Amino acid sequence: MAFDGIIRVSSKYQSRYLSSEYDMKNISVVAGVIWNAGRFLAARRHGCRNGAGFWEFPGGKIEPGESKEAALSRELKEELGIVVQDFHFWKTEEHTYADYRVTLYFFHVTAYLNAPALIEGHDALAWVRPKKCGQYRFLPADTQILIELKQNYPFGPCRESEQL
Repeated sequence: MAFDGIIRVSSKYQSRYLSSEYDMKNISVVAGVIWNAGRFLAARRHGCRNGAGFWEFPGGKIEPGESKEAALSRELKEELGIVVQDFHFWKTEEHTYADYRVTLYFFHVTAYLNAPALIEGHDALAWVRPKKCGQYRFLPADTQILIELKQNYPFGPCRESEQL
């Protein structure tokens, strides 16, 4: 039999050797774009977490049976000690890393109780003006969000006086 250039894998081994992006672990998370005086809150992941040293929007995994809104409130209370009072859904982004895919649900948070504090998962916090976010090394999944925040701060174009 002549070689026809096609490599065939027995169905016994296909699932092990021919995995695709559909076989990846899918993770759903919420993230808060928390606003204060024209700046959003960025949190740097501490050294014990995947993505250590990168900045991100605070939030976390949605638990089974939990609504996105409940997950946002829970995560921001656990990570930062804030109690969310006013927020609205903004957009969904998806990003594929080497070994998993993440779906991120972003919310604008405009009112909350308590000052954000380092409680869980982070080693630094910073209030960032949208036009200055390039000074921080964010997780790849946040790249498109940062671009949009720069262009449409936060609900319209950034005024020159707010770029400092």
